[in-house]
Amino acid sequence: MNLRITLATAAMALAAFLSASPVHAGAPGAQPAQPSGRDLSALTAIVKSSSRNPGVSVSSTFPGPSGLTGMVIHQPGQPDSIAWITSDRKSIIPGAVYDAAGDDLTREAMFTAGIFESPEKVLTAAAANTARPVGDGKSGPVVTFFLDPNCIYCHVLYGDIQPYVRAGKIRARYVLVGVDKPTSNARASAILAAANPLQAIADNEAGFDVKNEEGGYPIAGGDSAAAKAVVAANNELMRRAGSSGTPTLLFCSGGHPRMQQGVPGDVTAWIAKLGTAGSAACR
Repeated sequence: MNLRITLATAAMALAAFLSASPVHAGAPGAQPAQPSGRDLSALTAIVKSSSRNPGVSVSSTFPGPSGLTGMVIHQPGQPDSIAWITSDRKSIIPGAVYDAAGDDLTREAMFTAGIFESPEKVLTAAAANTARPVGDGKSGPVVTFFLDPNCIYCHVLYGDIQPYVRAGKIRARYVLVGVDKPTSNARASAILAAANPLQAIADNEAGFDVKNEEGGYPIAGGDSAAAKAVVAANNELMRRAGSSGTPTLLFCSGGHPRMQQGVPGDVTAWIAKLGTAGSAACR
C-alpha cells in the first residue's frame, strides 16, 4: 500500500469503503489529546518518512486498541484523517481498524476527533426545519434518507421501502441533496420549491429515466434561491457526516443512531432491526 496516497485521501476513501456498513459514534477512549510538542514532532517525522510526503503532520493523538496510538493526520488542502502507529513506532496503519464486533474504530475515531460529525448530530440537523425534510408515513421508526433525485440507487431504495412505509412499518424522512449530476441541484431545488414536495418526489421516482439515470421531475422550478440554499446546506451536512454519495441513511438500531451509505443488502432484515431508541429524531 502506498501510504503517501492513502494518507492524502483517507477520509474520502474510508467513506467509500464503508458505504455498506452502518456505523455509530463512540469509540471508547478515543478522545484526541495534545501530547508534548516534542512528541508530535517525532511522530510527524515518522509519518513523513513512511509516507515520503513532506506536507503531512500529526496534530493530535489518542489511545487506540491493542496498544495502538491513534494520530490525527493533517495535510494542507486535504481533509484530516486518522492513522495508527504501533507501540514500537515501527509500523503505521493508515486505514480501517476493526474490533471483534465488527465496528470500525477508525471511522468512530473520526467522529470523536471532529473530522466527521457524529450520526446523532447529523440526524438531529437533518430533522430540523432548516433542512426542509419531507416526511412520508404515519407510524414506525423514522429513517432519514439523503436523496439525490438523479441517483439510480436512491430510486431503487425508494421503491424498496415504499411497501413498508405504506404498511406503517417505517416512516421516511427525505432530505434533498444534489451531488450526483449537473442537473441534481436544480432538480432537488425544484422538488423543494413545489407546492407538495412529497408528491414531487413521488412524481420524480415514477418518471425516473433508468437508462440515463435522470429523475422525472422537471427542473424548471429549480431557480428558487431559498430552495437552492437549502440543498447546498444539505449537501454540506452530508459531507460533514463523512458521506460522499447517495443514498445516505440515518436511523436508530440497537439503541444507537447509525449511518449507512448505499442500499441495504437485505432491506427486509434491515428494517426489522430499526427502532426508535437512541435519538428523538427516530421517533
